[in-house]
Amino acid sequence: MNPPTDLLPKAKSALARKTFAVILGVLGGVLILGVISTIPTEAVNDPAGTVSGTVFGLALLVGGIMLYRSPRKQFVMQQPAEDRSGLPPIPPPPPLGRPPFNRLAVWSFILSLYPIATPYVPIILGFVARSQIKERATYGRVERGGRLAVSAIVAGFVWTALFVLWVVLLSMGM
Repeated sequence: MNPPTDLLPKAKSALARKTFAVILGVLGGVLILGVISTIPTEAVNDPAGTVSGTVFGLALLVGGIMLYRSPRKQFVMQQPAEDRSGLPPIPPPPPLGRPPFNRLAVWSFILSLYPIATPYVPIILGFVARSQIKERATYGRVERGGRLAVSAIVAGFVWTALFVLWVVLLSMGM
């Protein structure tokens, strides 16, 4: 028996997402274990490198975990059967306020304000938050925070460019 053809693209994208999530999680775990095992020797010489390595490892690990979790499916209300009672139809219930913010979008924006930690963490979290918002919208769960995620991505790229420019200027002796 052949599986339905409309489920195959979703299954392939879920497999790719979970594979990428496992790779991210393993890289984050290995990086954290490698950084944590070298903290006593490098903490005196290069504390900023150790801290940024740990933050990057945590970002990879958290990104992998968040990406691996499948979105929670919320069922959309089905249209009622034909009403033959003669009574006026019941209106749908009003929405309960504004939709919530995506938490990763908020955290990516907050971390983009502090470039001291690592400027690339908001980029990773911003892209994951955007994909979560889009994916959850297909299941009827609307979340806000798309603009926060985009602004965190842009700020992360700007901070990264400024950091590269600073390193280049330092290497030139200016």
